[in-house]
Amino acid sequence: MKKLIIGITTLAIILTSIIPSFTATATTAPKTVTIKQYVSTILDTLQVPYTDPIQEAVNQKWVSKGHKLIANPSAAITKEQSAQLLYGVLRTKEGVKPDLYYERLLSYFMGDVKAIDPSYQRAVFTTTMNGFYEPQLKNEKKYFNPKNKVTEAEMKVMMGRILDKSKRYDPFQIKDIYTAPNKFKSWGSAPTVKTIRSNITYPKLSSVKKYMTFKNGIPVEDRTKVLKELDEEERNRYEMIFLKYDKYEDYLNSIAVIERDVISSNMAREKRMAEVDHWYEVATKFTNAYFNVDYKNTKATEAALKEIMPSSYYSKELIENHIALAKKNKISMQSFMISDKTLFYEGFNVSFVRTRLYFNITSPNKTVPFVMAVNKKNEPIVSLKSNAWYCVDLDIAVGYYPNYDNETWSWNGDMWGIGGYAQVSDIIEISPVK
Repeated sequence: MKKLIIGITTLAIILTSIIPSFTATATTAPKTVTIKQYVSTILDTLQVPYTDPIQEAVNQKWVSKGHKLIANPSAAITKEQSAQLLYGVLRTKEGVKPDLYYERLLSYFMGDVKAIDPSYQRAVFTTTMNGFYEPQLKNEKKYFNPKNKVTEAEMKVMMGRILDKSKRYDPFQIKDIYTAPNKFKSWGSAPTVKTIRSNITYPKLSSVKKYMTFKNGIPVEDRTKVLKELDEEERNRYEMIFLKYDKYEDYLNSIAVIERDVISSNMAREKRMAEVDHWYEVATKFTNAYFNVDYKNTKATEAALKEIMPSSYYSKELIENHIALAKKNKISMQSFMISDKTLFYEGFNVSFVRTRLYFNITSPNKTVPFVMAVNKKNEPIVSLKSNAWYCVDLDIAVGYYPNYDNETWSWNGDMWGIGGYAQVSDIIEISPVK
């Protein structure tokens, strides 16, 4: 292994002087790049010293153990192999992580996804979403061309994108918040590509139980562990559209078009932080009120929900349906949530606060109904055991909800409040550890 590290390090120095110019002439066929050259150019571009962890990652993780790369280091490197190396750089240099939402979308929208070696798919998806590869529109579909050989000119472009984020490709093609993606350029938005909702796997009641420690009849959970799991869950699960979303830190650091040249970046961050604090507060109030309903005192639930929900017909319908279900089945619901404001994220038209809900529903009946998600046209309901504990992950929809329906009735609700919730995991029954 030491010989390999020394060999590639030496090669990085040598190749600095022997790799030809990236400039290609019109009469000369583009020159390809070997795996050794690509690795060496990455190290040289980043000016990586011998003791730097990136060099160890390149040599030991991405090459010697790296997905067939070392089998023939003198072979011309392919796009999917170069993606694997760049993915390693992004993980080490920028802390980039895979995104399950976009992985799922690209697996449907990329015309030649089946041609990508499975061991390289995550790298291809992640580097694509981080702006290193541009989609090729062909016959109204987008292609990655994984087996194509990388040329010197293409390698130069990739090195530039490693050093300068502004040179990276924008997979969404959104100039500002008011313009939609360019359907001819953005992945998944070619003219004949439509959202594939039939491929969505909706949550259900899980057949697998979860065993936990109980204290005073209530399950005890590790908060840090739960927050990590929630942060790694797929976002925008039901959208199936190729639009960008911003997680907590990205949202705080963003400046809207109408705010540019008006307020400073620090002022914009403080403003967004106050907004997120408010949204997290109303999401917490909603979860506590909605999932702790008692059929004997529904007025308290109604008052608590109206305080944090906008005056719209949808809100009225949601509250009335929830209370009617509790009364009809004589439901008393006990619950608690684990969440954090850092789990806030903003979608294209709506924002969410993610939470894990632990709940117990009691009723004279052996089974009780549980609404899996709130939808204007359909509220799917699953039957659960009475007096049993369950957990489920939810996205609480938050944002600005004016009364678009112009209803004659009203309450002093919060227009910066709750718009419903969506389930993002299966419902899992919880039993005490034996």
